[in-house]
Amino acid sequence: MLSGGNPTGGSNPVGVGQLLNTIGNFAYAYSGLWEASTTQQTVLKFDTGAYMFKGILQLNGPIDDDAPALINISAAELLLDGQKICIIANGSGDNGPFDVTQEIIVPAFSTVEVKVVSNGNESDRFGSVAITGRIYA
Repeated sequence: MLSGGNPTGGSNPVGVGQLLNTIGNFAYAYSGLWEASTTQQTVLKFDTGAYMFKGILQLNGPIDDDAPALINISAAELLLDGQKICIIANGSGDNGPFDVTQEIIVPAFSTVEVKVVSNGNESDRFGSVAITGRIYA
């Protein structure tokens, strides 16, 4: 699907959740906020359609919502069809960098999964992951 909605046929105008949304030839997936945790958690997982995707994976490290100077070190692991492709990390805690990016290319009919883990369990520190880019049919 190359216009509106998402490749699996659903509709999610905000784009937060477990799917890749498309608008014309552009595509995006947002994890929404997740709490810093030392237990690895899947924050994005979706299947692509009959197109190649070229874009950016972005990790925004968990930041304290009341004290934005406090941030956890976190890592995001990208898997394509169950194979680990890359791991990006947001640096050295309070010294940053606070967000990091990685260019990615995803082949047609792939399962994309992003897992995150942090260096502490902080219920008031929230991170996010975004995948944004363009699809080519």
